[in-house]
Amino acid sequence: LTAWSVPAITAASAGDLLGAGMAAAAFGFISLLLSVGQALGPFVAGRIAAESGSYSYAFIAAAVAAVLGAIAALFLKMRDARE
Repeated sequence: LTAWSVPAITAASAGDLLGAGMAAAAFGFISLLLSVGQALGPFVAGRIAAESGSYSYAFIAAAVAAVLGAIAALFLKMRDARE
């Protein structure tokens, strides 16, 4: 149920952060980056597993990326509703 709400939340957040004029472009850029990650992630994880003999390092790399993304999100600035 919640997996299908991610695009709606992402689109709403893009509008909140950048305004209605840039929301569509921002959502497109976010979708592009997500697609690149979805395409390259399995390949990179497979290469890490092939080299190390375990998926542990791939999971650690994914966790580090998630934590860095969460920290970066803390610095996002919301637009003033009057703008």
